[in-house]
Amino acid sequence: MFTMNQTSHLSSPLPLVLLCGEIRVRPMYVEDALEGADDETAEHYPKLAVLSVDDWLVFQCEKEVAAAVVILRKRLESAFLHLVKNPRAGLSSLNSAEKDAVETLSMELESAHRSYGQLYSTK
Repeated sequence: MFTMNQTSHLSSPLPLVLLCGEIRVRPMYVEDALEGADDETAEHYPKLAVLSVDDWLVFQCEKEVAAAVVILRKRLESAFLHLVKNPRAGLSSLNSAEKDAVETLSMELESAHRSYGQLYSTK
């Protein structure tokens, strides 16, 4: 469970996106921003997506980033289901993609924890 203490001062929204609620991705339409732009400008404009958690927390990012986050989250969900199904097997029951996902999440959470400690440490 992600508690209020861990989410009040996040250095990154990534833990929320990976661990909380239902995520959705939809394309971001930039026609208004490109109105009147030439074809070359429109071609080089980044392909954007809107990533949301429970249709409440909304983030704008490149489509490739949104796709990578969705893949990571699906791998974490798969790892969780494997571990719940056979807890005694531990991480050995996970395939390499699931192990990488768990390790990535671990590094992100450790980084967020260190950032939180640095932000509120007394000198």
